[in-house]
This record gives sequence, C-alpha cells and structure tokens, in this order.
Amino acid sequence: MPQEIERQQTLDRYELIFLERDQGLDRLVDLMRRQFKVDVATISIMDRTTQYLKASAGEACGTRRRNDAICDQVISSQSALLIDNLACHERFQSFRSVVEGPRFRTYAGAPIRVDGQVVGVICVKDHRVGALADDALSDLEGFADVAAELLKATQARRSAERLTQFSNDGPIVRMRWHGKPAWPLAGENLALARLLGLKDPTDTARFGFLSFVHPDDRDGLIHVLNSHQKRNADGEGKQEYEYRLLRPDGREVWVHQYTQGFYGSDGRLIVVEGLLVDQTDQKQLAQQVRTALGRLNLVMDAGQLGSWECTLATGELHRSQQWAALVGKSYDHLEPSLLSWKQAIHPLDRAKFERRWRDHIEGRTEVFSAECRVRHEDGHWIWMQSFGRTTDKDAQGRPSRIIGASRDVSKRQKAFFRQSKQGELFDLLNRSQQAFLLEKDVRKACDMLLGPIIELSESQFGFIGEVGRHKDTGNKTLVVKSISDISWNAESARLYGLHESGELVFENLDNLLGLTITSEGVVVANDVASHPLARGVPPGHPVLTRFLGLPIKYGDELLGMIGLANRSEEYEGELLELLAPLPMALGLLLHARRLETQRAEAEQEMQRLATLDHLTGLLNRRAFIADAAAERAQDSRPAYLAIIDLDHFKAINDQHGHGVGDEVLCAFASRLRNEVGEEGLCARIGGEEFAVLFDGASEDEALAMLEALRRDCAENPVDAGTVKVPVSFSAGLCGWTPAREPVKRAFAAADKALYAAKRAGRNLIQVAEPDENDGSGVVAHLRQIS
Repeated sequence: MPQEIERQQTLDRYELIFLERDQGLDRLVDLMRRQFKVDVATISIMDRTTQYLKASAGEACGTRRRNDAICDQVISSQSALLIDNLACHERFQSFRSVVEGPRFRTYAGAPIRVDGQVVGVICVKDHRVGALADDALSDLEGFADVAAELLKATQARRSAERLTQFSNDGPIVRMRWHGKPAWPLAGENLALARLLGLKDPTDTARFGFLSFVHPDDRDGLIHVLNSHQKRNADGEGKQEYEYRLLRPDGREVWVHQYTQGFYGSDGRLIVVEGLLVDQTDQKQLAQQVRTALGRLNLVMDAGQLGSWECTLATGELHRSQQWAALVGKSYDHLEPSLLSWKQAIHPLDRAKFERRWRDHIEGRTEVFSAECRVRHEDGHWIWMQSFGRTTDKDAQGRPSRIIGASRDVSKRQKAFFRQSKQGELFDLLNRSQQAFLLEKDVRKACDMLLGPIIELSESQFGFIGEVGRHKDTGNKTLVVKSISDISWNAESARLYGLHESGELVFENLDNLLGLTITSEGVVVANDVASHPLARGVPPGHPVLTRFLGLPIKYGDELLGMIGLANRSEEYEGELLELLAPLPMALGLLLHARRLETQRAEAEQEMQRLATLDHLTGLLNRRAFIADAAAERAQDSRPAYLAIIDLDHFKAINDQHGHGVGDEVLCAFASRLRNEVGEEGLCARIGGEEFAVLFDGASEDEALAMLEALRRDCAENPVDAGTVKVPVSFSAGLCGWTPAREPVKRAFAAADKALYAAKRAGRNLIQVAEPDENDGSGVVAHLRQIS
C-alpha cells in the first residue's frame, strides 16, 4: 500500500491523469507500431481504479477499468511482460479484447517510470500468435524510457506555460542593488525570498545576495554589475545575464536577469535596478527534451534507423549519417536527391517502391512504407525497410515534404526467405516423391519437378539430366530428361523438340555444362563468360550469365544432375545449403525407380521363362493350357486343337545323340511357329510332343496347315550341321467349343486321335469325330488323313 501511495503522489505531482493529448507521444506510438509491425501501440496512465489511454496508434483513446486491462499485470509486477498467445493465458483468455472484437493474441508491455515510480505502461498488441521476437521487450523498455522523459517534459512545458502567463502580469522578482562595494540589496525582497525558498526575507540582506549565486556564475554576475559603474556613451547602460542561484535546500534556480544603472548628475552610479525571471522550468524542459531526443537517437541507433527528409517539389533528399552507414557510404558521398535513392533500388523492387511512394503522395495511404533491396557500397544487396509521413503541404493542400526513417532488415528477410524456401523445398520433395511414384516415365516425372525447382532457386531456366553411356564408346553422356522450353527461334525449337522425343543427349561433356558430370561435384559459375570451360551455348540457346550444376547421386554413384542458370543474384552458399537435400532426394528416387524397373523387368523375364519351354522358346504345357482356358473360357465359337508327336524321335537321339535331337526339336518348333503364324497358339507339351490351338480357323484350314507342315518335314530334312535328319510326325486333331467343354477333354480327344495315327503307321493326321450318342463329347470315331 505505501508503494501505491507514493505512485499516486507522483501522478498528482506531474498531473499525469489530466494530461491532454500530445503530438510527441502520438509520434512515439506511431513509430512503435511501424517498427514492431503490430496492430496497436499505446501509452497509458493508471491510478488505483482506471486506465487512461494518453496516446494510441490503431486503437481509440479512452478509459477502462484497471481490472479489465492487461496492462494491470505490468503495473502490479512493475516489470516488462511478453505473452505470445493471450488465448492460452489463464488470466486473460476470457478478456473481451481476446475473445471478441480485435481478438488480440500477442501482447508486450513495459512499465513507464517517473522519479522511480511506475506511473503507466507502454504496450503493443497484435492479432497474430507470436508476432514479436524474443528481443522485443528490450526495445520496448527503451521506448518506455523515452515515453517517461516525454511525459516529464510535457509536464514541465505546462508549468513553464503557466509561469509565462503569470510573468506577463508583471516582473517575478524586482531587484535593487546599491552602487557600493559587495553590491548590497536595497531593503527586503519577499519575491526573492520565495524564489530562494527563504522563510525570513531579511536573510537575503543578512547573508548577502552574492552568497546565493552559484560559485561558477558569481564572477560573471559581478562583472555585469561592475559594468554599470560607468555610464555608457548612449546613456542606457542596460545588461542581460543568465545565471544560477543556489537555494538552501540544494536546488538550483536558473534566472535571466535584466539590469539598468541609474546615475546622479555627477555621473556617479546610485542604484542598479533589475528584473529576475525564473528560467528553471524552461531549462529543465530543454534538458529533458535534449535527454528525450538523446534517448530517441539511442533507440534509432539501437534499431539501426537512418532518418531522411524529402522536398517533393525539387526532389531534394537529405539522409542522416546513420542512413549512409546502412548502405556503407560516407555521409559526404550521399547524393542529395530522391532519384539517386531510386536508382540504388533493385530493378525487381523499383516498381513496388514507386507504387507505394505514389500511393502516399496521392493520399491513398496514411504512411509510406516499403521494403526493397538497395545496393550496398561493396556491391551486394541489403533489404531496407523505409517508412515516412507527410509533414507539410503546399497552398493547394498537396504534400510538399515527407520525413521518414529506414533500417536494414536483411537478417529478418533472409530468415523469412529461408523459412519460406524451406517450406517450398519440403513441398517440392513431397511432390518429387509423388511424381516418381505415380509416373512410370522418368521424363514425365522430371517435367513435373523442373518448373518448381527453377522457381525455388529464382533461376530463369534449367534442366534435369540422367547419366547415360555412349552405345559405341561406352563414355558417359548426359541424357536430358527435362529442360525449360526455350523455343524462341527455329533452332531452339528443334532442340526442345529433341527433348520431347527423348533424343536430346549431350555426348560432349568437355564444357561447363558437363563439368558437373565429369567432376561429380557442385559447379558454381557466377561469371560464365570468364569460366575456363565456357564454350558458348548451342545455336538458339539464350546466353548464360550464371550457372549452377548440382550432381544427383545415390551413395557414391553419380546418377545425373540438375542444371540451373541466370539467377538475378549470385548462386551463393546459403542457396546451395538450402537446395542440398533436393539432389539427394532425387538420387534416392532415381535409384529406387531404377530398382523398380529392374525388378519389373526381372519379374517379367521370370514370368516369361516360367511360361516358355527353355529349349524351343514355345509355350510349355502348363502355360498353353492356362492360356487356352483363360483367354477363351466364354468363347462359343469352335476352335481346333492338334497334338503332334515326332515319329521315332528316340531313334534320332540314340543314333545321332541328344545334341542333334535338340536341334531337331528347335528346327521343328520354328517350322511349326512359321506355319501357324499369329492365328494359332503353339506349345511343346512333352519331350517330342507339341500342341497347336487353331483359333478362328475352320477344320479344313487347320488340316491344310498341318498337312503343309507334314510335307515340309518330309521334303526338307533338318540340317544338324554334320548330318541331315529326316523328320516326320503323327498328329491328332479335334474340334473344341471352349464355352461348352473344358480344355482337358479336348486334349483327351486329340490325344486319342494322335495314338490312332501312330497305330495306323505314323506320318499321319487323324481327326477325331464326335459321337452323336455320347453326351460327354468324348471322341468316339476317328477319320484318317494321309
């Protein structure tokens, strides 16, 4: 409670509750709002029950119950407070400003101390969660110190104004000195006693006036008084002097003294009349203003703020030394023109700056604000945030002068850039994974990724290539899987057409583009023209100014590369670090795709081998039956099945050996395949047994093909190298309707016909005739074809 009483006494002494709106405080909260980039910035005073908003940017000034104010926590704790999410704060989550209206989430407040007492709070609020950096409180406390000085200065100014009004009614203190040594005062002086804080007015005479003059100023005052000993030539003898008086309580009183000497007829000084005007409040105000300005300069220095002032009619621009330091220039080398500033802005940001400047001049924005890149003296670009406000207007009401400040926000922009780019990279990595999973074609997958990669790296064009091998020499080549569409003339259109047809291959890698493949490392060339491996570009290709080559690897194996070109800024370490995960991910995906392709090819080959006879290349028995049954299960059209057995094949093996026997089997399989063609299904179903399904052929057509095959074998022995082996076969043929009977039953009928052909003397074709009385469809009659 004693602390609250002392705080209330300070509020009363400085009359802060009754403080009217002040431009200095308004400018301060406006500066805070822009610097912290928040919705609201306020300065408030609090007594026991009420919060009084004395200055506000983004919120109306007024009063509210102290218990309903978040700033009450700062007053109670007498310490700075930062809350990243009010909605999660136990005390404030139900406050009206949190759940309704502006729905504030971030709050930061710092106590304003006057004479050691917390009299109010300076705070910022925003609707976003975590809108302020961790070091925001230290900056806010600096603003609180400035606010305290401005409050005291405002109170001192009000006191000075009241004193001036009082002084207009008459002199504050009238002085009379006798023209004698030691300059004694004439009579008692109540006004002087009050000025010096003396209870007894006679003390000024008893102790002597000079004893109350500050020792550092006493000789000066004596010199002024002595100057009245002789009348001036003009007869006036008026003097002015400013000095300090020391009160018994130790306080200093500044006075401005006006004196004039009065002389006798003989010219001798009789008395010096004077008026003392108390200048203490003005002096204190001036000192407080200087202190406040000094603190404001410290805040600007701490915030790396550089001020500027522009006269619109002439385009004259004056910038501070701090502004010059931001761009690495000396103050003397800053050209005082708005044009020189605009010319230093990055070409990609210049239009935005012009638009924001024009919007403010034409009255569409209250405050000019722009963030853009500005060329530093050493050649690199810095991000500069600038804001300003119109302070003067001409006779027509048009802006004539704008005053503002700028600061370097490169670190924040780089952090934002990195954060946003990392988000883009994460999205791109997900997209690349999906592309390679969804697209079996690597070229199409790369086409999906190239555009986002170019955008992420801020390049103009690029390509993605995969390492290949020259079919003749075996040397490495670069097979372009995706490339920017640079079709701006016939030759460049031809190059792009080669890519679309999958035929764009770089075989000569002895150049800058191939260096990534030959060195298997990152290649950065920010001045392509001076690079020793620069060999120019293909006809029709745009000129390269900057180039970045990123190898795509899996482990130590080089799989390909990403080529990017013509970024407006240099390809530098931070970008390379950002992009590093991308080629690694692409390497993993390319490797996985290769494994998938190899696996699919292996499965296909295994499936092929599982269905084929390893010697003749025809289908094996199981594959033949499965294919015949599965493909024609619902077919009601008649088909014809033949089973063929080579005559006396064991004798061929016994007489000529199994090698010749194998050659005979292969030769017969080839003749069978050629005779049947695409219209039938051929298989080797046993040692020297073969099967043929004539699909879509009539019985006569099937018999004609079998008979042609039989004559070919009879007329043309198999040439087995050292011996010519005559070959004949016996065959059984039967009709089959797939939708009506299983394939196994057709096999049984054809097999029965085959054995009938063998019993009839071989080298015959026997046709199975259906038994009209046999509902099962099993063959009962045979017809011999010789």
